[in-house]
Amino acid sequence: MKKRLFGVDSRFSLEKYLKKFNKRNILLVRSRNSFFTNGGSELIEKLEDSYNFFHYFNFSNNITLSEVKKGKGYLQKNNCELILSIGGGSVIDMGKSINFLNNFNNNKINLLTSRKKISVLPNIVLPTTSGTGSEETHFATVYFRNKKYSIQNSLLNPQVVIIDPYFTFQVPKRITACTGLDALCQSIESYWSLNSNKISKSFALKSIKLILDNIFSAFNSNNKKAREKLAYAANYSGRAINISKTTAPHALSYAISTKFKIEHGYAVALTLGKFLKINFHIAKKNNYPKKNESLKNLRRIYSFFGVSKPEEAEKKWVELLKKLNLESDFKKIGIDNHKTINYLVKNVNMERLSNHPVKMNKADLIKIFLD
Repeated sequence: MKKRLFGVDSRFSLEKYLKKFNKRNILLVRSRNSFFTNGGSELIEKLEDSYNFFHYFNFSNNITLSEVKKGKGYLQKNNCELILSIGGGSVIDMGKSINFLNNFNNNKINLLTSRKKISVLPNIVLPTTSGTGSEETHFATVYFRNKKYSIQNSLLNPQVVIIDPYFTFQVPKRITACTGLDALCQSIESYWSLNSNKISKSFALKSIKLILDNIFSAFNSNNKKAREKLAYAANYSGRAINISKTTAPHALSYAISTKFKIEHGYAVALTLGKFLKINFHIAKKNNYPKKNESLKNLRRIYSFFGVSKPEEAEKKWVELLKKLNLESDFKKIGIDNHKTINYLVKNVNMERLSNHPVKMNKADLIKIFLD
């Protein structure tokens, strides 16, 4: 059964769960630099006399298959019996990916889409950003030759999750903005996803409200109470997409993020405002089984922004990005010609696109960047 702990100082419960699992050799997957500024290193230093921590941190934000292979080799070389991940979404995904790949003797690319039965090492997770909610999902993102793959297995959902907002108190403003937007986009997409249900919608709505009520206080004044609320919101967003998965904005974001070297949450947010509008117009003019539900979901989302029309919702989204000091103009990002747009559309993640509430063809996706 999964154990989930919330609240400031909950990080000190880590020792209790390490004792419970009774494993001495631990693969510590962590961030390269922020581990030493967010409180992670202080936490581990107090435990070093009782456990052998083998640090793995030399990997990119968009983790690659070769980096996961190295992590697997490091885990096996040091006979690690437990994985402890302290960091943001990439760190948590790396821990889950190593746990997955540890089941196979070869490292071929087709393993990333394997649905074979696996066994996993105990996995304890302490998120240090308020964004991906990866601590609550049974999948992980891995890149191979700039193409995104999603590892999926129910056993990859970490057994112990410790949500301590303390780790986020020193997060820089831009990371606060981008991770907060990632959680917000995930929740919006989860709410309108074809796979959504009452439970996922409940998580998504809680997350949306918490983020919109607190992100500016966290961003502008580093309000600790607001950061605490964002930590909970991110967790809710992860629990929502663990059921529903994400949709078109995420499907486009992977190519945007890798091509323009921008943060994942920002890459998703760049297009989500456009989808707030285009989803409505596509749903209005086409007849399909879930048309009325899609329109109802959109109107519910609009209400959180205090508007009722799709064009107003898009405008509110642009204003949101501006308040977070993020550019919303595609041309200023570098998405300024047909060649680039066609590249992004060509490399859309079809798995995420299949969850979208309205059917999108190539022309619709191109219109996102030209409208």
